[in-house]
Amino acid sequence: FLRTAPPDSLQGMAFWQFIVTYEIPRAVCIYAVEPYGEGLYLAMKEQAHLAGQSSRLIGVKLRYMPVNFVPSEAIAAVNQAKSFE
Repeated sequence: FLRTAPPDSLQGMAFWQFIVTYEIPRAVCIYAVEPYGEGLYLAMKEQAHLAGQSSRLIGVKLRYMPVNFVPSEAIAAVNQAKSFE
């Protein structure tokens, strides 16, 4: 198995720069509770923290469901993300 995507630290910086460049007032990340999902969110959260803008990025956890996907859990995460508008 090879991972072909850049490391989370670089992707997190790129996403954060996108948020800053386009003056997005608040971004909500829905992420799976597993290393790949959490890694990217945490990298973005670190960038927000370093910029003194931690409140500009919000994370919504979603249980990792590789086999038995539960639509109602995903819908609940989306609804939670929408509540931050």
